[in-house]
Amino acid sequence: MSDAFIIRPLKCGHCGAELPIMGQLVTFQCQTCFKHWVLSPEGLKPVVLYRAQPAKECEGKPVYLPFWIIEIDTSGLREQVTTVVEDIMVTTRTIAGAQLEPEEESDIESLMRENLGISQATRISHLRESATKTVSAPTSAEVNHLIRRLEAAGTYHVYVPAFQSRNTYAYLKIGKLLTKQQPHFKVKRAEDIQRSVLCALQADEAVALIDFVFFATLSESIRENGDFLKHIRLKPAKPPFLVEFPFIRHHHSYESLITEFHVSRKLISLDS
Repeated sequence: MSDAFIIRPLKCGHCGAELPIMGQLVTFQCQTCFKHWVLSPEGLKPVVLYRAQPAKECEGKPVYLPFWIIEIDTSGLREQVTTVVEDIMVTTRTIAGAQLEPEEESDIESLMRENLGISQATRISHLRESATKTVSAPTSAEVNHLIRRLEAAGTYHVYVPAFQSRNTYAYLKIGKLLTKQQPHFKVKRAEDIQRSVLCALQADEAVALIDFVFFATLSESIRENGDFLKHIRLKPAKPPFLVEFPFIRHHHSYESLITEFHVSRKLISLDS
């Protein structure tokens, strides 16, 4: 059966030791050889865990939250944006210049039109305007700003939160903030012994979310343009990599130690 469950042993692929059960977390550290593993549809895969270094001093011990970072093929994305906008503009001009005919009127509609003094030409104009609005393209200024933003980034990353959350809105909100800022930071390989990585999202699941995170960074006028967004699909340039970012507890929020933003503690669950 194609939909049958596949049961695989939860064992380290390096030394063969049994891995600890981590509840809803999908990352595991072998307690014998300390290698990290991440669950995937194909089973356990080795994963290198990186940690971002705090950009500012803090009192107390930081909380490290995992993120999948996906580098985007920006040249392909720029081509998509340009092509989609051109196609929408051609469609819009075609509709605007088309010889539209109104649907056949009922006797009552015809009588109302005559009494209200609405001409046939006016009705066609209204039909043309309505049809054109359904496929309106973003303005040139909006598109140029988007393209300049991608070009200025050089290497453009989408940040997908991988921690557990009591509210899935956290994924979109925090991912949007980091992706929009494209923060600069230094990383080093995390080599802590016997420490849980609070990752609850598989790499392929993170890739499936990159369009939603990226769209959230766009202006409201572009986000509302369904004809534009439905043709845009981001493509990873490289496999995702897992990075822990440092946060510090502050009253009812976690404050980032690499860039200027904070997030409510209610959105984050640190339980496995």
